[in-house]
Amino acid sequence: MYQDSLTTTKKIFDNVVEILTPSVYGGSLVKELALVPLSEADKESLIQKYGSINLALEVRKDLNVMMKAVFPISDEVSDTFDKITLEEKFPRTQLILSAWQLIEDNYPVPLK
Repeated sequence: MYQDSLTTTKKIFDNVVEILTPSVYGGSLVKELALVPLSEADKESLIQKYGSINLALEVRKDLNVMMKAVFPISDEVSDTFDKITLEEKFPRTQLILSAWQLIEDNYPVPLK
């Protein structure tokens, strides 16, 4: 299996985390992402703006209905995949931010 190819990684790390995608258990990635909890800052922002989380949900209900109408989510899983071309227009390494860019964008960077 794939674990045999990770011998160097096993030497460095004691613990292993295996991640299952929703497709493994018949779930939907969109629905799983919708279940991700709000950060405390976002929660506080909604409470300040609307008074409570429940009131925020009520106020935003129309937006949710509209989004569901425009972007419907079906429960069926497609077995067919579009042919994806792997021809790249430019190297992916150009997408990597430099250490300076990471710091400017407030990305948590270990400084030691």
